[in-house]
Amino acid sequence: MDLAITNNLRILFISYKYSVDDLVTYMEDQLARLLGDIKVVEKILNKHFMFEAINPYAFSLEESLLYENELVVKQDIDIILFHGVEMLVPEMMTNPFGYYNSVVN
Repeated sequence: MDLAITNNLRILFISYKYSVDDLVTYMEDQLARLLGDIKVVEKILNKHFMFEAINPYAFSLEESLLYENELVVKQDIDIILFHGVEMLVPEMMTNPFGYYNSVVN
């Protein structure tokens, strides 16, 4: 977060596990404990963060990756944080070559 604020960067936080509302609530709670002022927290989150939740079972890996790419391009994202990647293990186990190929590309 310090890197994003210092360099005025945008972070895309993608969770394969939790909803956007849950992510935002958690981040607000944690930052409010550190900073003490919810207005400052909201300003930081609105300026530097974009939250997205993707159900890994609703889309193929390729569809999810295309969607993620669209978000990065449209929202001018500098950093991507992935949360809950363990939810992708079934896809990886079913088609390891396709999984690694998609993730690398």
